Amino acid sequence: MHPLTSSGEIIHGVTEGTSRIVLDVLGPTVEFLTSPAAAHDDFCVMRGVIPPGVAVPLHSHDATEVFFVLSGTKQVLTLGSEPAEWVEVRAGDYVHVPRGTRHAHRNVSGEPLIELVITTARLGNWFEEVGTPDTGTRRPPTPDVLANFLAVSRKFGYWLGSPEENAAVGIRLPEVTGSGSPGHLSRSRGPVPGRPLGEVPMFVAVSLLLAAACLLPAAGKLLGHPKMRQSAARFGIRWRHYRLIGAAELAAATGILFGLWWHPLGLAAAAGMALLLFGAVITHRRAADGGKEMAPALLALAIAVAYLAIALSS
Repeated sequence: MHPLTSSGEIIHGVTEGTSRIVLDVLGPTVEFLTSPAAAHDDFCVMRGVIPPGVAVPLHSHDATEVFFVLSGTKQVLTLGSEPAEWVEVRAGDYVHVPRGTRHAHRNVSGEPLIELVITTARLGNWFEEVGTPDTGTRRPPTPDVLANFLAVSRKFGYWLGSPEENAAVGIRLPEVTGSGSPGHLSRSRGPVPGRPLGEVPMFVAVSLLLAAACLLPAAGKLLGHPKMRQSAARFGIRWRHYRLIGAAELAAATGILFGLWWHPLGLAAAAGMALLLFGAVITHRRAADGGKEMAPALLALAIAVAYLAIALSS
């Protein structure tokens, strides 16, 4: 007998439920009848449940999925060349969703939808990583659960529809609970967790502003502008040391721009620039400068703080 060959398995009463671990996947639940490990790179099988009033938002993945409804009813939406239309399926119906197809499910009835879900072992691994042990109580996902869901989905190349795309087909995304909860997920209310910061217009704008706030004084110092030499003399800083500040500003601008693609570098550059600007404000105060002289440093510091706030909150 081949080492991966088993004698098979019989599970009774699948519709009523089994004694296996049930995973909550942001509302719907699954329990493995054939787990990814037991599938040996073949297909895996799950018992899936969509409670009344729960939807599976628009998504797609590189795995084919097959659904066989055991009890209850649900509506299925697949996006292709035909106009989008919700189709109701019920016990005994079979649904085939090819890989890469954008689709969604929802249960608008008053009874749970119970079905068999048949897919690849790889997509089964996705369910294992995003699912949390079911407590039997429906509640909105916490920020940590949602963050893990989005991170794992990105790792698996799992496309997720935006709040606007889901709203267009009649799906309202869930709320998030916990401290600092942003309420309903909406791109119009700031960066959405999981959306690349380099694609968030506000973050890009603040990054460019902060880079400019670093480059302008850096150019003056490095090129030896007369006003910069006067400032160095007034602050009692040797010129060669003052030029080093310009080099630090130039490095910060470079880090912030590259931070649009590699965020840790941008964060480090912005944090360093914020400390440098804080020191500049203190230097102005010691020189008894007024608000006019301090304004550029204060404005640049405010932009740096805004950058850090957006990056860290996302």
